[in-house]
Amino acid sequence: MNDANKETNTAYEEPKKKVYVKLIIFLALITALFIVLGAKFVLFYYRTHGIGGHYFYKGCDAEVVHQLPEGLTDEDISNAVIKDEYDNGFDHEYTTAGESDFFVETHYLLGVQNIDNKNCKVYLLSDCGHYKDSVLQSGSLVVKMIDFEKQKGQWVGDYLWEPRGGAMYEGSIRETIPSELADIIFSDEETEIKKKIIAETEEKVKAYYNTDKVA
Repeated sequence: MNDANKETNTAYEEPKKKVYVKLIIFLALITALFIVLGAKFVLFYYRTHGIGGHYFYKGCDAEVVHQLPEGLTDEDISNAVIKDEYDNGFDHEYTTAGESDFFVETHYLLGVQNIDNKNCKVYLLSDCGHYKDSVLQSGSLVVKMIDFEKQKGQWVGDYLWEPRGGAMYEGSIRETIPSELADIIFSDEETEIKKKIIAETEEKVKAYYNTDKVA
């Protein structure tokens, strides 16, 4: 009788053990998944937010020079920014503009990363605006990165990057802009640079409208 009971219990316990093993494996996999996803979230958060101004990634250490490559001009840069801001497939202010509209861009060259003889990245502080009868309609003053490619002997801007807003602003800059240039963005020097390019923009607007006032 006892032997019969033992066999019955064994037959009952074996499937139970298999269920428990499968359950333990399932829970282990779920736990591992949560750990991986949690680690990715934490890494993303600290890369974009940081702690006390310190960030948990190496950042961009690309080597830069402070001179535009041959053939690339400040006018090319301004045209690329204006086109991206006001004629980009979503905003059509540039193509529908009249004589009273003026699109202007002034920038301070932070540096250039030369990829090869046909590609480069240009980093700048850019003041871009759309004026109508000397009154500002829209505009931005922010650090930008433009990818330029040489096509048929002409430099063409094919991608423009701007930092994310809000709490991700500094993190996105330090992750994308070379370190020595990003440090400028978060220094007192940036304030003076912005004052200078804003003044230059106002002079351009005054000259276009032949006025002494800019609103």
